[in-house]
Amino acid sequence: MLLLALLLTLSPSALPAQDQRLHPTMLVRVPGLSVEAAHRVRQTIPHFDVITWRVPAYVEALVHPKDLPTLRGLGLQPTVLHDDVEAFWASQLAPPGVAPTNRGGFSRGSMGGFLTLAEITACSTRGGSSIPT
Repeated sequence: MLLLALLLTLSPSALPAQDQRLHPTMLVRVPGLSVEAAHRVRQTIPHFDVITWRVPAYVEALVHPKDLPTLRGLGLQPTVLHDDVEAFWASQLAPPGVAPTNRGGFSRGSMGGFLTLAEITACSTRGGSSIPT
């Protein structure tokens, strides 16, 4: 019986929807926020995760999209830098088998920006003809 209850709890319908993630995904910049004020904001918004402190100029933090109106309600003026940080960083990765080139004609690599052994070999073979012997 306990096993059945556990299985029902772990069913896909019991999991949060993709757009209702449990962790914050929006990157915002809040100008003029002191350390003390950031701690007070965190008491109101538990998932106000500060990434960059540039006090007194600004603070960059990860928040839930649903908490943006609360930030504005506190009299703050957040600027959204990235609506979805996960999607932004995923878009920066090269798709499998595609290796965009950087300056110098060398590839960024298809392995998260790093070159595989086959890509290193291809780059060294291609550039080898231009090296005088």
